[in-house]
Amino acid sequence: MTIRNVGARSVLLLLVLTLGCEEPPLEEVPTDLIGRWTTMNARYADRAFEITLETFYLGQGDDLFVSYPILRTRIIQRKNRPSVHSIEYRDESGDEISFDFIVSEKDGSIYFTNQPEMVWRRDPGASVPWD
Repeated sequence: MTIRNVGARSVLLLLVLTLGCEEPPLEEVPTDLIGRWTTMNARYADRAFEITLETFYLGQGDDLFVSYPILRTRIIQRKNRPSVHSIEYRDESGDEISFDFIVSEKDGSIYFTNQPEMVWRRDPGASVPWD
């Protein structure tokens, strides 16, 4: 067996194992995720997002926003790291998109793995363009 065959078989095995370990979707959006979320970060002062039982709203700034029906919600367990929550929807081009974030066990705030310093908090009174 050549090194090339061993490498290809390893990649194939990894794909099979990864696909087989996908978290099943939840029955409905968890209540602790439902609400309007804003951040105190000045760069995103005109942005917000909202999660309802059926719809995901995403503020884009300048009173622009998009809304999508939620296809699925997942909680992806990770060993020795916080779980990732995933809101899955289909965008305008038909692609399935996953909006992923981590919910703080300490205070219920949300942050993104690529922006852990930016905290998003539930703000039911936030002014949003989709109201």
